[in-house]
Amino acid sequence: MNSLKKSLLNNLVNNNVNKKKPPKSFTDCAFWKHPGIPRVGGLSAVPFVHKLNPRVFCVYARNRNENLAVFEGILNSKNELVGIDHYWLLLEHSFLVESRAKGIQHDREEMTTFDDIAYGYSNTVLKPGVKHRVVMKNLKSHPLIVVADKKGGVDAYVSMGTSNKKRLCLLKHVWVEDNGKRWAKVKYVDIFGKDVRTGELVQE
Repeated sequence: MNSLKKSLLNNLVNNNVNKKKPPKSFTDCAFWKHPGIPRVGGLSAVPFVHKLNPRVFCVYARNRNENLAVFEGILNSKNELVGIDHYWLLLEHSFLVESRAKGIQHDREEMTTFDDIAYGYSNTVLKPGVKHRVVMKNLKSHPLIVVADKKGGVDAYVSMGTSNKKRLCLLKHVWVEDNGKRWAKVKYVDIFGKDVRTGELVQE
């Protein structure tokens, strides 16, 4: 093989390697198999989700079961925010039994079109690579400003409080309470954040 053909072949291989997408979050192993992660689910697992993945900017916990709805910023190799990903983290025992029976050894499950009726969102780029405006379908009154830092992390900020006293808060998590029936009907949604100025925890 002459040097020109060899060079072209190497470039083709390298380009294909560079285009290869990184593995999706939480598909390397079961959630609880990560070092330092206790066997907890639901609301108790939320801090550990953020600990394992600093790109996660919003987590929904629910009274229905221990599964979590996770929203994550997609970053490129330069730590620029280029999109949003959302999926389930299955931590309810019955769901895990079913997954393992299918040979699935991780706890991530993609959201379906049906899931998007409640957990879909709109995404508007405010500053390319840095800042997006994300509006959750079940939280339209509280749009999120999603921001990427230069260290590979993503945070969401939300305005909370009354019209007379608005606070800019770092979003911590969201709690969804439904009627507990097979065809769920949401009773209320609570937002939990941290006032960026005072550090006070805020619930709304």
